[in-house]
Amino acid sequence: MRKQRMETFTFSLIGGRGMEHEHSNWYVVQTGTGDETKIYKISRSEFGAIYLPLKEVLQKRFGGFVKKQWPLFPGYLFVKGDIHRFLDTIRHGDLDVSVKPLGALGRPKPVKSEEMELIFKLAENGVVGISKGSMGKDGKMHILDGPMKGMEGEIQFIDKRRKKAKVQFDLFERKIDVTLALEIV
Repeated sequence: MRKQRMETFTFSLIGGRGMEHEHSNWYVVQTGTGDETKIYKISRSEFGAIYLPLKEVLQKRFGGFVKKQWPLFPGYLFVKGDIHRFLDTIRHGDLDVSVKPLGALGRPKPVKSEEMELIFKLAENGVVGISKGSMGKDGKMHILDGPMKGMEGEIQFIDKRRKKAKVQFDLFERKIDVTLALEIV
């Protein structure tokens, strides 16, 4: 059986209800890596405000590179609204997955609105695209186009051969490393 492509999640990530501009009342739910897509597919009809941001990656295949889409934060989903109802529905449903809200002392804590704004800005239409950059005469990477433009100071590591850059963000009250695609031109 052939695996379903991630692109089917791309355009209805926020439920199409104009919530792209509302950055408050979002919660992060942690689950097993790979389970985030199962939960998203099943529960998005019941909870229209579930967000699974994706990233485009370049994978080396047969001597060339192929574009694929993978979750930006593997093992995590963003849920807007009544987090307790969402958790109860998942825990008592037919899915055999574990879910845990991020928070303190067992209490779900909402994601800061400026953090959600950054995620929505990076993941335009729900997908973080591929950035393009070049090495300057000063030996530093200069991002010419794409979601990493203007974030050069946040880049921790560049793998030219695999066309990847590790970027560090302040999210969820900690530093998070995310690997994003980077084409060197």
